[in-house]
Amino acid sequence: MKLLEFTQVFLGLLGITYLGIVSYFYFSTEAPKSQALQIEQVHVEYSSASSVFVTWLTRPLPKSCFLSANGKTITLNNYTHQLYSNYVYKAELTELKNNQVVDYEIRCLYQGKEYKKQHKFLSHPGYTDGVKMLILGDWSTSGTGDWYNQYHTLVPKPNILSPLLAEKNYSSIWQLGDYAYDLFSNQGMRGDRFFKDIEQLASYYPYMPVVGNHEIPRIFRDFKYRFSNSLYYSMPMGKAMVVVLSSEFDYYHMKKAFPEQHSIFEHLKYKQLDWAEKTLSSIDRTKYPWVIVMFHKCLYCSLNVESSMIMEVCGKQASVMRGTFEKLLNKHKVDLVLSGHIHLYERILPVSNGIIVGNFKKQDNLFNNPGAPIYVVNGVAGNLENEKIVMSITKEPSHWSSTMFESLGYGILNVVNETHLHYEQYGFGETQWDDVSVPLLPTKKKLDSFTITKSKPN
Repeated sequence: MKLLEFTQVFLGLLGITYLGIVSYFYFSTEAPKSQALQIEQVHVEYSSASSVFVTWLTRPLPKSCFLSANGKTITLNNYTHQLYSNYVYKAELTELKNNQVVDYEIRCLYQGKEYKKQHKFLSHPGYTDGVKMLILGDWSTSGTGDWYNQYHTLVPKPNILSPLLAEKNYSSIWQLGDYAYDLFSNQGMRGDRFFKDIEQLASYYPYMPVVGNHEIPRIFRDFKYRFSNSLYYSMPMGKAMVVVLSSEFDYYHMKKAFPEQHSIFEHLKYKQLDWAEKTLSSIDRTKYPWVIVMFHKCLYCSLNVESSMIMEVCGKQASVMRGTFEKLLNKHKVDLVLSGHIHLYERILPVSNGIIVGNFKKQDNLFNNPGAPIYVVNGVAGNLENEKIVMSITKEPSHWSSTMFESLGYGILNVVNETHLHYEQYGFGETQWDDVSVPLLPTKKKLDSFTITKSKPN
């Protein structure tokens, strides 16, 4: 054997051995006697206007865990799910006062020792004015992807975690799908790393989920294990009702994937549509004049002939989305639709069936009783698609497109009161491929803002 061939074989075997050792110690459920218990990936979600879910993961398996807050303690003698080498624990804290900072403590017993983790969370703002939500989509905290995944970048990309830690002017975080690129790669280690990174945010600000296409495998198992809210749900936020829907049950019609599970997706699709019809029709618009719907995939986004990805998403996939949901959204007079999926920011004028409703122009940022939903695409939090997957703004945006940007960023949605809804989009740098050595925070700028107004409800 030639020296070069021998070296390649030796290095290959060395790599396999290394991966085997790492896998054994990381994934083995039989922990060494001296191993300390890890309590990590803590996050909270609203379960109602007066309660929250608290989720955390442990490794290895403790004897029991306890969640204490407001002078009450919840005992958990069993884990909720086993997720790869981790054990998922979920508990619900109820009867909470609104707009309060709540101290909470997680304690777990393992091998005769007690392990603790303490955090604070911000409770639901309640039925009040000026409720602000941070909106972002398609977010990963990893600088690069995996060398063996053809869709991942190996060129370092900026991360907006630091700017998010500096942003204080909101009550909750709403992510419009696609977490960490996905939650299951490397036996869940990609998801573990992401939730470890964001624990300092998500353990304080309720972190509200929207399911995306990267959460589909195994019928959304990793998503459902990590989050407590359903694949679709509603939540009051001040004078608005937020309705979160899954755009992923039509996946077979958008892309011929998961054919063996097509009947399951069809069942989920019609079950959700029935739920959405009942939920939207039951909203008291005198109490909640604003209705905001969140998806992962877009109903409207501009085509770009330079990008096969955008052509597929904004062509076929958006057409399927409109066919499934647009009539429903128009019927129930939804005011604002937020989505991600495309790694751009684009704001759409009030539109119904491809036609602008009203005499609105691209430069307008005030919409009085627009008569159709305004659509916002916000997938610029930063994910791992590589440089070969083009995500750039088109030179020929659609006639209903108001503005587009490539900058990394997030939005702040303010339910001002019963007559005003205000949105601002903040950006960092110029594109998602900016030099990672340049700090993002000093580049912060407001890229877009708009206000929707309506008459007071009768």
